Amino acid sequence: MIGVGQHVPVVFANKTMTVTTSGEGTVVYESYEPHKVTPAELDELSGDYHSPELDAKFKLTAKGKRLVVHAPNRRISLRAVVPDMFARSQARVLLLVERNDSGAITGFRLDAGNMRGFVIKRKSD
Repeated sequence: MIGVGQHVPVVFANKTMTVTTSGEGTVVYESYEPHKVTPAELDELSGDYHSPELDAKFKLTAKGKRLVVHAPNRRISLRAVVPDMFARSQARVLLLVERNDSGAITGFRLDAGNMRGFVIKRKSD
């Protein structure tokens, strides 16, 4: 592998990829089918959000089969990866939906570029 100073075996079998390194041990990656998000799921996420940490407002909207994040000075279109996870790999953006015990959306965690784990809370109606 490029940038690795040692022999790293990689094995592909049965829709998995197994990587073994001397320092990290063995990691198995499994293939998956991307989540087919429904309009109802996107509508449930749509609304106004706020980050106390960033003192910034965010809005989530649906556009076709994508979730659009309206952030200060930026709009980012994300695709569903698995339920409650949306991403855009070219922009290094990951959005993880947070829910309470009853399943209601309380906000999301946002990774964007070098920023990791910012908590964005849903605004009350």
